[in-house]
Amino acid sequence: FAAYLILVAYLAPISTGIIYHLRKIFAAIKQQQPFRADVVKSLKIIALLLALITPLHILYGGISYYVLTHTVADFNKQFMMVWSENFIGPILGAVIYIIADIFEYGIELKKENEEFV
Repeated sequence: FAAYLILVAYLAPISTGIIYHLRKIFAAIKQQQPFRADVVKSLKIIALLLALITPLHILYGGISYYVLTHTVADFNKQFMMVWSENFIGPILGAVIYIIADIFEYGIELKKENEEFV
């Protein structure tokens, strides 16, 4: 049961971290300065956090099943757990990481442009 609570405790900071870094990105866009190193760092952190959601969710489902089968009498006879896990988290994380690399290249182009002018 303690592992179950620890896993739930990890999911809340991941969501909070994603929201925090999204706010930093939107603040940079509002200032009309999206090509900055802190935006790239925030995008890479968001990509990592999104990629972590799916493995943690799979682990959460496994722990839930274990807890329920060991605490509810005849759980397998009365209930059926449906596993409907998709891998959108790692895929979305990879796409956002690629976008971060594009932004990083944009920073280099911006520096070259400023040096030329």
